[in-house]
Amino acid sequence: GGYLIGTPCAVGADNDLKIIPEVITDFKTMMGESPEMMVYDRGADSTPNHGSLKDSGVKYDAIFRKGRKSLKDLSPRLMATARRERPLSEAGIATIKCHRYGFTKPRAKSVESCILKGHLAIFGANLTHFAKDLAGAVS
Repeated sequence: GGYLIGTPCAVGADNDLKIIPEVITDFKTMMGESPEMMVYDRGADSTPNHGSLKDSGVKYDAIFRKGRKSLKDLSPRLMATARRERPLSEAGIATIKCHRYGFTKPRAKSVESCILKGHLAIFGANLTHFAKDLAGAVS
């Protein structure tokens, strides 16, 4: 996997059925353009989410669908990419939620404190990843 990026969700937007428009907006703010492909699990399978991807110019909608129709509109190569990328994003979430980075049930007393703990967890995971990349480049 690569490096993690993240922003706090708006209140109530942490529901997968409603989160895609916010994710796309945040991605455009950080990266300057829409992603080429959006990969997300079945929890985000909703007509508004698919519509948001289309409206924002995302070329490949790889939100896994519920039932047998999952990713039927993608080529076999893109389906393989989506199947590889989805568990990597889940692994990133699991990484920051481990005890090493302190984001497992953060004992935050305010929203601001919880956001700070999330950013620190992402920073810690990325710093560890960077150190490993650097060590690999040197050797």
